[in-house]
Amino acid sequence: MDYTLIIPTFNRPSQLAALLAHLRRSSAHFPIIIIDSSAEEVREQNAVAIAASGLSISHKLFPESTTPQKKFAEGFRRVETRYASLCPDDDIVFVAGLQACVSAMKVDPTLAICDGPYLSFNPLPAHVDIRIEYDGPSIDQDTPITRMSRRLAKFEAATYAVFRIGVARAVFEGCSELPSSMFWEMFTSLASLAIGKHKRISCAYMARRTGQAFESTERKRWHPLLWARQDPEEMSDHFVIYMARLSEFIANNPRGGVKWPDIAIDHQSFFKNGRVELTFSGTGAPQFSIRQQAILEQTLTNISNQRKRLVVKQGNLSGRLGFCLEIPTETLADVSAYCASSVYLVPVWKVARNCCYLVASHPARVWRTYRSAASGST
Repeated sequence: MDYTLIIPTFNRPSQLAALLAHLRRSSAHFPIIIIDSSAEEVREQNAVAIAASGLSISHKLFPESTTPQKKFAEGFRRVETRYASLCPDDDIVFVAGLQACVSAMKVDPTLAICDGPYLSFNPLPAHVDIRIEYDGPSIDQDTPITRMSRRLAKFEAATYAVFRIGVARAVFEGCSELPSSMFWEMFTSLASLAIGKHKRISCAYMARRTGQAFESTERKRWHPLLWARQDPEEMSDHFVIYMARLSEFIANNPRGGVKWPDIAIDHQSFFKNGRVELTFSGTGAPQFSIRQQAILEQTLTNISNQRKRLVVKQGNLSGRLGFCLEIPTETLADVSAYCASSVYLVPVWKVARNCCYLVASHPARVWRTYRSAASGST
């Protein structure tokens, strides 16, 4: 397959073990590099899970203070295959999707990165809430400027796509010193398009875990609306660093020919779509502000509902907007098995078994309960 998976982990041994179990069930016959900056006692738990997995894993240890950006760059430096990608320890990557991406990149040398539709999943006490995370088209325009403009017009992060290893090393090394996750994610998603195209295959690629409180402290620099509200001056300072690194990367790319002013307007449109105003002073310094304070809280409340929710129907996942995404039943089984193995969810089969038992043994009671709920009576 000529591919390597890199798994960053930090003090989440149960989730790492669940991901490794998923990869084992999926017959992941490719090398895996785990980049681990966990505490000492957690590293020992991780080592036990790694030994029990039976997978081809290289376990690389880092100090707890190592930033994620530096870990990722180091992970790609250790890869010995032509293609590689990242999968966080709390997410799921589908092996069939990886195989399809590698195959597509082998036949098309213009591709810098490749992935497929992303799902999101939230393990709840009695079911798994599944939504469509990313389902945009390929970005295959001929020039870097048109590709980057298209990315900013409808932003979908490409950080976890399959990369050609040369592209990955250049991109992740170029942003390893960026101090904030939001601009780091923007850099990895735009810089790769300065080098080549992004293909989106039809096969489901990854499922990202959701459910974390949106305004939790560790995500305060993750969404522009929160950051601009909390500390617009800091956001501007970080944006200057991001601009300098991205401009330098584009200038050093032989396929480039793009200058910063060419995409400055696209960045303004990107932030405006998130209800954040980006302006430039007479000296060129960026300034962020929120001009729609009245709807700020509503926007934050509804942010997770912008995704298209999925329902299972005849083996397909149909979105509420009429979108239909063909998902193999094996993929649904992968998500179900993964969630059932974690501490967050009562196994799906147990819920189904209990419901069937209730209907079979107490049909009159079930019918009365249903009619009461439908009529609103108690």
